[in-house]
Amino acid sequence: MERTIKFIWDYFGPPASKTASHHSEHLLEFAEARDLSIQQTGYEELKENRAIAFILLPEKDAVEFKDILRPHRAEIAKED
Repeated sequence: MERTIKFIWDYFGPPASKTASHHSEHLLEFAEARDLSIQQTGYEELKENRAIAFILLPEKDAVEFKDILRPHRAEIAKED
């Protein structure tokens, strides 16, 4: 059974959405450069001045790349 881990970066203030969008592009580039089996990258505007960037990774990759990516937080996105 493989769990999917969601790494999350939080951004606040007027530029939050734009910063989160930009960071999500770098997450995709990171995953492609290392040929990771990502499930999704993206960003979400949660409120007017709060947004997140995220990447969904299989747990085996999340453990390996946690120290490199240094997410603000992580959560289990799904368990198969």
